[in-house]
Amino acid sequence: MTVATTRREFLKIAALATAALGVGVDAQGVPFKVTKTTWELGEIGGKELQRARVVPVICPYCSMGCSIDMYVAGDRIMWSRGSTDSPINFGALCPKGKAAFQLVENELRVTKPLIRTGPKPPPEEIL
Repeated sequence: MTVATTRREFLKIAALATAALGVGVDAQGVPFKVTKTTWELGEIGGKELQRARVVPVICPYCSMGCSIDMYVAGDRIMWSRGSTDSPINFGALCPKGKAAFQLVENELRVTKPLIRTGPKPPPEEIL
């Protein structure tokens, strides 16, 4: 025996389930806040990372403006992580934000303008 559910009944059930889920999450607190990490910096980069200075930067990829802490030693970025003090990202970063240090450190990045100095190649060479 199959029970026929109307569209209206389905929407009511879906709304009740969503509300119940929301109440359950709200009762436990905000589940999206990332707590401060408990590890020491020495576990990741040794003493070299402990001596690095923290430079706060804003992620350039999207309009959210997530805060990133870059650990810089000399003129090299040693490590990066989301800033736990940020009210926007609470220490979390998307994959693009985590890879933001490559804008500076990647050896394959473009460092000077690419200008064609010779004549335009024929289409046969391009294809």
